Parts: sequence; C-alpha cells; structure tokens
Amino acid sequence: ASDVYKRQVQHRDAAGIDQQLHRAEERIVELEIDARRTEQHEQQVGRRAQDALGRHSQQSAHGREDRQHRKDD
Repeated sequence: ASDVYKRQVQHRDAAGIDQQLHRAEERIVELEIDARRTEQHEQQVGRRAQDALGRHSQQSAHGREDRQHRKDD
C-alpha cells in the first residue's frame, strides 16, 4: 500500500509540476504577444507623427512659395 501511495504522490507532483511549467510557458507567450502589440502600436503612432510632420512641412513649403509669388508680383 505504501508503494501505491508513493506512486500516487509522485504522479500528482509530476502532474502539478507539468501544469506549473505549462502555465509559465503560456505566460511567456502572452508577454511576448503583448510586447509585439506594444511595438506595433508605437510604430503606428510614430508613422502617424511622421506623416503629420511631413504634411505640415509640405504645407509650410507651399505657403512660402505662395508668399514668394505674391512678393514677385
């Protein structure tokens, strides 16, 4: 009976360790996914900011051209 009990305890311990390892692996994957999402979001925000700056500088250039034409007239 003692051997049966030891095997049951060992099995439970092994199953528990396996479950803990699985949970840890899942958490690592979740953290990696979150990190990728954050990185993608930051890239999108950065692109939007660059696009906005590009539009602003383009509009400023056109404004300077317009003012220059008026001076020349």
